[in-house]
Amino acid sequence: MKKIILLSLILIYTLFQNNTYCQNNTSKIYFGQIDQEETSRILIDEKIDFSDYGEYFSSEYSGKLINKYAPYNSDSYIFYKYYEDFKPMTNIRIGDEFFISYSDNVIKSKVIGYKVNNNMEDPNNFLPILQTDINYDYRSDSNYFKNIVICSDDNRISKIDYKTSDDFFAFSIAKKAIKEHLNNTKPKSEYLIEFEEYDLFERKFIKDENEILISYLEKIEFSAPSDFSTGFTSAIFIVDNQGNILKKVKEFLYNDFNYNKVIGTVDLDNDGIFEILIETGYYEGSGYELWGFKDNIFVKICEGFYYGV
Repeated sequence: MKKIILLSLILIYTLFQNNTYCQNNTSKIYFGQIDQEETSRILIDEKIDFSDYGEYFSSEYSGKLINKYAPYNSDSYIFYKYYEDFKPMTNIRIGDEFFISYSDNVIKSKVIGYKVNNNMEDPNNFLPILQTDINYDYRSDSNYFKNIVICSDDNRISKIDYKTSDDFFAFSIAKKAIKEHLNNTKPKSEYLIEFEEYDLFERKFIKDENEILISYLEKIEFSAPSDFSTGFTSAIFIVDNQGNILKKVKEFLYNDFNYNKVIGTVDLDNDGIFEILIETGYYEGSGYELWGFKDNIFVKICEGFYYGV
């Protein structure tokens, strides 16, 4: 009898441990975007990879769904019902609950349907919809990035924090670290810089110590020689309060077609260690990535809403 009780306790403990492990490692985290046609709705980008099925699989399949289930011909249609034919396009079902992280609030919402587009030039052809009771509109250029939100099924998620540091000492450390690094790697050519940006974030990203996240972005003038005219130089890394580089979040890019820029931070699980919201793009397009520290390196957690020419 004692053996049976002991075995039962071991089984219960094992199941509990396995379930806890799964819950902690299978959180659904996606980028969301405020729907410009109805700002109380949030559209989710699951960023499903269709590359094995051809360049236009997503738009072609979405077009077939519209033709089959929509009551009229259209380039875009909202479905408030799930069909089995949706399975290749989404892992999200109507009724699934998410917590939406804005800059000033975290709200709970449910999936009410799917926005389906039949557009070859739009990479976001199938987007689950979350309905909210609030309306935000950040269509102005200066605040456009605030149209992007984080959607998680974990209620511990924090608000997105866009606050940057204007501390003179931190800024001096950042400039010194960037200058020392670029002096050894920057091409020795003359060109004009269109703009130069430093964004500093004083939070905990690695462990419980003083850290400064530095986001540096430099754009070369379009009128520069052709080998520089599309060039960005960007860097995202973390230093201590002496300016020593602790970790690179993303590799340094020099006179590159692409750029990376930190726009905010979020704490996904209320552990006091922040994840990093990055805008990545080029001259005529952009997208978003979320990075976090795991196993002594920074890894990409999710990505979405890539647009470009």
